[in-house]
Order: sequence, then structure tokens, then C-alpha cells
Amino acid sequence: MKGAIRLLTVVCLAAFLDVCAAAGEDFSASDLLEKIQKKYEGIADARVQFFQSTRFSLSKATQTTKGTLFMKKGPKYRIETEQQTIVTDGTTVWSYSAISNQVLIDRYEETSRSFSPEKFLLRAPKDYSATLLREEKTSSGKRYVLKLVPKSDDSFLQTMKLWVEENSWLIRKAELLDQNETETTYEVRSIVINSGIGDGTFRFDVPAGADVVDMRPHSQ
Repeated sequence: MKGAIRLLTVVCLAAFLDVCAAAGEDFSASDLLEKIQKKYEGIADARVQFFQSTRFSLSKATQTTKGTLFMKKGPKYRIETEQQTIVTDGTTVWSYSAISNQVLIDRYEETSRSFSPEKFLLRAPKDYSATLLREEKTSSGKRYVLKLVPKSDDSFLQTMKLWVEENSWLIRKAELLDQNETETTYEVRSIVINSGIGDGTFRFDVPAGADVVDMRPHSQ
């Protein structure tokens, strides 16, 4: 579940970072920060199609999947992949495994180890050190590569790299390395912002015959 939820951060993480500029870039750190802030301040909702690749250090195995993220300020999000669906309306979290046909239901809570757009928008400046590593040229234009390092030893991330597209100022790729040396890469294949996603997207209808495990202390 953590791996899928991390994609939420990819969409919004660059909004309020304390970025240090590398020498020789076309933009100063303050220029980049201002552009990214303005972009994400105007995003009320987004639909992102992504490709995910995870490499496990111990087994050396690699798993790949593709999926769609729906998100809306709230925090509300829905992540659909080939194997699972994770949904929250900001109060309840549903995690459905298509393989086992099982739904886990829990309360949504912000913790020191949780990922959410709102949390990172507010806390990224003090929780992470960020450096502008380099520029890269692609067929669609220029991208800036940022490296984020958590300031706390308690973080389950070691590092994160973000590829930010010039002009659109959207994150197109992210690489995450956690404390278990597991490396996860997300590539954004397409993104649509402010399309008016309805709140019904962030509720989950339990499939017929699914096994339901309600983990809430006081189930309703």
C-alpha cells in the first residue's frame, strides 16, 4: 500500500521546497520555486496515468505495473493498478486486492510516516533538503532534475529524485530509494488537471463476494 500511496507525493511534492540551485542553470532556485508554486496552487484536481517499476535489493527482482491516480484537494485520492485499488475520501481508506478479492477498510490518518499532498505542501521545506542537480533535454523540451534528502533519520526514504518539466512545471518522473534499498520509479504517461473530478470518485463500492476486513476501532 505504501508504494502506491507514494505517487501522491510525486504530483504535488515540489510545491514548497527549499531548493538550492546548481551553478550555470538557466533559472535561479527562486525562479523555479516561484513557477512551481504558481502551477500547483492552481491545481484543484488531477488524473494521472503512470508506469511504475520497483526493484527489490535482496531478491534483485523487478516488478512493473501501470495505473491511474485520481486526486483532489481534501485530501482525496484514488489509485487504480492492475492488482489493487486504493481509495480515500479523507476520512476512510479502502484497499482492494483483485488477486485475493479482499477489501481492507481503515480510518485515514496523518502520521509521521504517511504520504499525502497536503502534508508535503506544508512540511517539505523543513523535512527535506533539496538540490537542483542538472538539466536534461528531451524531445518535448527541457527538464530539471531535483534531489531530495530527508533531514530526519526516521524517514523510510533515503532519497528521492524528481524530473520537472519546463514550461508546464509538472513532475514527469520520480525515483524513490527507501531504507530497505528498494528502488521505485514512477513515470507519468499523461496528466489532466482541473477537469472537475466528482467526489463520488473517492468512495469505494465493495465488489460482490469480496472478503471485507474492517480495521477501524469503532466500525460504523
